Amino acid sequence: MNLTMLRRVTVAGLVLVLCGGYVAAQDPDPLIATWVLNVRKSNFSPGPGPQAETCTYTLETQQTKVTSRTSEPRTYLSVGQEIRATSITVDGDGTLTTAEWTIVYDGRDRPIAGDVDADMLSVRRVDRYLKEFTKKRAGRTVITGTYAISTDGTVMTVTSTGRNARGQAIKDVAVFDKQQTLRSDPKLTPVR
Repeated sequence: MNLTMLRRVTVAGLVLVLCGGYVAAQDPDPLIATWVLNVRKSNFSPGPGPQAETCTYTLETQQTKVTSRTSEPRTYLSVGQEIRATSITVDGDGTLTTAEWTIVYDGRDRPIAGDVDADMLSVRRVDRYLKEFTKKRAGRTVITGTYAISTDGTVMTVTSTGRNARGQAIKDVAVFDKQQTLRSDPKLTPVR
C-alpha cells in the first residue's frame, strides 16, 4: 500500500469515527436523566413501597488520545457505553438507602452496591425505549423486569417480578417522572 492510499484510508476512517460519534451524540439514550418516583402512580406488592426515590443515570465518556507526527497529541471524546446509575430511596419505614450500579447493554452481570435484594445486574437493550434487566443474588436469578420509557421521554415505568431478599414474591410497577433541568433565567443573572 503506497503512502497516498494509506493517507486516504486513515482520513476515511477518522471521518467515519467522528461522524458516528456526532450522530450518537445527537441521539442520546433517553435513560440518561434524573428520574423521580411518582408514588401515587406506582404499585408495590408486597408493600409498603418506598416513600420517595430519585434515580440518576449519567453517561460515562471514554477518552482516546492519538499521537501524530505533530508536536501536540490530539484528543477525541467518544460516546461511552457505560451508564452510571445512583438511586437514593426513602423506604416505607423511613430508612434512607443509596444504591449504585453500572449499566452496559451487553447482558453481562455487573455488581450492584446497596441493593438488599441482589448483588449483580445485567441489562439488555431491546430498543431505544425498552431495556430488560436481570438481578441475581449469589449467582441465582431473583428478579427480572423492564425499563420502559415513554416515546416523549418524560415517563419511565420499571416493572419487576421475582423474589426479594426475604423470599417474598414481588410484583412491582414503579413509575418515574423525568426531572426537568432548571435553566437560568437571563433576567435573574447579574450584569457585570
